[in-house]
Amino acid sequence: MRSRLFIALLGLAACESRTPSLEEAPPPDPQAAAEAAPVEFAATPPREAPPKVAPTDVRTPEWPAERDEFARSRLTDAARVEVDRSPLPALVVAETKLLASTVVTTGPHWYSATSRDGGLTTTLHGTRLAHQHAHIPPASGRSAVRGQPAFVTENEGIVSAAWVEGGVAYALDVECRDRDDARCHGEGFVVGLASRLVFVGGHGGAR
Repeated sequence: MRSRLFIALLGLAACESRTPSLEEAPPPDPQAAAEAAPVEFAATPPREAPPKVAPTDVRTPEWPAERDEFARSRLTDAARVEVDRSPLPALVVAETKLLASTVVTTGPHWYSATSRDGGLTTTLHGTRLAHQHAHIPPASGRSAVRGQPAFVTENEGIVSAAWVEGGVAYALDVECRDRDDARCHGEGFVVGLASRLVFVGGHGGAR
């Protein structure tokens, strides 16, 4: 009986030695408490609505009845190939020196023709895309190009004329190597150059 009581006391003493009392428990670790604390995240600000994209209208161009075969023949073979890929009426300046150097590039809705003669570079862009802005009233240029209202601007030695013809938006840029070149000052030269543009082809036009 004494042996059993002695064994029980030893077991109770062993348990008490393994389980510290509240008074003997170590003090809490501040760093561990901080790591265990819930993390607070800053509120995510609401996303701004993406800007509205203006609807785009693909215009159907009006094709001229005849093309200028003389001007077309003065283009390089590579230029004629690109002209025939143009999705809109391809116009070029009907001047021999400019025609021989004309480089034409095209895209699904546009074409571009760049020519050089000495210190003069001309670039004509055309597109059948039109962006619709319902909140912006239509504006009309104060100048006239090929019988159409046009905008003529001059910036850093480049004179540009922009107008709409046959459902196509055209822009003709004139740049001079010499900043004192009179051709790149005022609208007289670029308007006169635009009057000498002729139709040389395009995919869907006269053959």
